[in-house]
Amino acid sequence: MTHDSRGFTGVQLMLALAVIACLMLAPVLMARHIQDSRIGASRARVDALAGQLRGVTMPRGAVLAGPGNPPAETRDHRWLAGTTTPLRVAGTEADAWGNQLLVNAGASSAIWVLSAGPNGVIDTPFDGASQPAGDDIAARIR
Repeated sequence: MTHDSRGFTGVQLMLALAVIACLMLAPVLMARHIQDSRIGASRARVDALAGQLRGVTMPRGAVLAGPGNPPAETRDHRWLAGTTTPLRVAGTEADAWGNQLLVNAGASSAIWVLSAGPNGVIDTPFDGASQPAGDDIAARIR
């Protein structure tokens, strides 16, 4: 009796498919991990800056801007209109995507330290927001 050994066994095929699935998922999981790390780092920067600015008198009518790239766009033009004053606080950095941290010092109600988040677009209204909108990362000063 001879044994013909052509082809693969069921176990070999299942193992090959499992390896292929793992290789397909690895980049997706790595990208998610990197994005979560950036969000965490930006949240820490926003919270630290908000802590430093609590109790500080800020210029009325201004948007304070830290180092980095300006937002790509905004839903509320007041974030980009008017005078943008450089934010001169020790240790201020750009968010994890290289974008500016902004402070709406000219707002009459809620004042936020804000990062435009992963998409670089400010979704939070300039004045009167009770919480950040969209993917914005923010900490309320007052």
